[in-house]
Order: sequence, then structure tokens, then C-alpha cells
Amino acid sequence: MYRLIHNLSPLDRERLVTHFLTLDEEDRRLRFGGALPDDMIRDYVNAIDFQRDRLFAAFDTSFDIIAVAHVGLVDGKAEIGLSVLRGYRREGLAVRLIQRARKSAIAHGCKQLWIHFMCDNAAMGALVRKLGMKVQASLGEADAFLDLPDASPLAVGVTLYEERVDALLGVWRQWLPHAA
Repeated sequence: MYRLIHNLSPLDRERLVTHFLTLDEEDRRLRFGGALPDDMIRDYVNAIDFQRDRLFAAFDTSFDIIAVAHVGLVDGKAEIGLSVLRGYRREGLAVRLIQRARKSAIAHGCKQLWIHFMCDNAAMGALVRKLGMKVQASLGEADAFLDLPDASPLAVGVTLYEERVDALLGVWRQWLPHAA
């Protein structure tokens, strides 16, 4: 099934909490670098700055988040945190989320994409290499980097348009029930 990737807003915080709480202990360790307890997950989601950062997600047919990329935009770099629920892996969602994050990072003037991950996360290691990212590993952790080109006016315009459309869809999503 083809799933659209949508930009998230503060209205999606509860869906984000539900997504992250669905991750088991091992998936939390791989996503956050440690098996965070539920209260720290809630604190993490509540601290997300939607004015600075970008979040992209894929939804199931009930509009619950099944995959999400948190793109932190800082000092010309875009750091990506990524998670995909077990039942939805191997659908290409991670690649599509990173591609959307890359496009957004370019439009917002970032010069580099960065993914920090645990060395024992074989899936992430294979993914970043597939995407042509340079990997540096040390002491059980790794960083993958990809230099980004300058944004064209068209790329900026398309990205801004997508973000506005997604903002409208985000308001509409709030009227739909979701698992809590």
C-alpha cells in the first residue's frame, strides 16, 4: 500500500506520544539511544519545537502514526531521528521519510543531513549507506552525514506549498479518532 508522507504540527502531539509508546524497549533504545520510560517519551514530545524543527509521518488507515522522522534544524545541519513500527517495516517508509526530510532541509538552507545511530542497528546502517551517506563509527555509536546542495527557488516554493497543504490536513486529522 502506498502511504503519503505528511508534515506534522503541534496538533499531532498525542499521536506522536502514542507512536513512541508503541515502540518496545529495544526499538526505543535504537531510536533514542536508551530505552526511555513512558514519562520521558511524553516529555520529549512535549518539548518538540514545531517552529524550528520539522516532523514527517506516515499513517495507517486509522490515521495513527506508523512511521515518523523528527528533523532537528540547527546551525545549518538537519539531524534526523527515525522510527517505523515493526509491522510496517520493509515498505520503504524510512527511505521516503528521509527523502522528505532532505528536501525540507535543503529548502530551509541546511548544508548537511546527519543521522546518529547505534552501531548494532543493522537496518539503519544499511539504510544510510544505501542513501550514500558517509558513516563514522566509534564506541558503539555511529554518525552518518550527507552534504546537501543549495536550494533552488522552485524547491523552496514546492516545500512551502507542501507544508501549507499538510497544515490543512493536520487540522482535519484532529477531528478523526485515534488509538490512545
